[in-house]
Amino acid sequence: MNKNDKKFIIILSRRGDIMLVRHSKNEFSNIVAAFDNGPYSHVAAIAGLDKIIESSSHGVAEEKIHKYLTKNHIACIIRPNYDDNKQIDKFINALNGYVGSGYDYGGLIGFGLYYVLKFFGITIKNLFASKYRYICSEVVARSLAKADKKFDMSVYETDGSFELVSPNDFYRMSKSNTDLFKIVYEVREK
Repeated sequence: MNKNDKKFIIILSRRGDIMLVRHSKNEFSNIVAAFDNGPYSHVAAIAGLDKIIESSSHGVAEEKIHKYLTKNHIACIIRPNYDDNKQIDKFINALNGYVGSGYDYGGLIGFGLYYVLKFFGITIKNLFASKYRYICSEVVARSLAKADKKFDMSVYETDGSFELVSPNDFYRMSKSNTDLFKIVYEVREK
């Protein structure tokens, strides 16, 4: 991702948007994207001017967008089709409620196991997910559902399990259900 792409992302992103990313030179990031059958391995939410909220190995926390973008090589901004600013406020308030929570390493293992078994036609729940720790896509999915039930990704993608919503579920949803989400800007490797 070059400097102009980063500038476009910062200029085009709005409070309440979702940012999908992948650090393509990081093998773990590439493995997550491959298991998920899509280009992205991580999701965060735009919480304000130059501010994102994400769940990473350090737990759920705020970070500066420009700092966040320096770590990633591809990115996509997705805009939920909010009915009004109240829904955006509910989304951001829900996200803020998760800040300080721990990262769900067990949930990540269960997430991986789910996708390995799914490849063989076996469907399971995330057996290792914690109630009080969260993976990146889970924080965003849970917060969106609190903004409005129409955004409940667990209903569309994983039979009611927020722990199994993936970064690429947001991407696939923005491609197939443009009434809910639309892609604002996408940067792929050249």
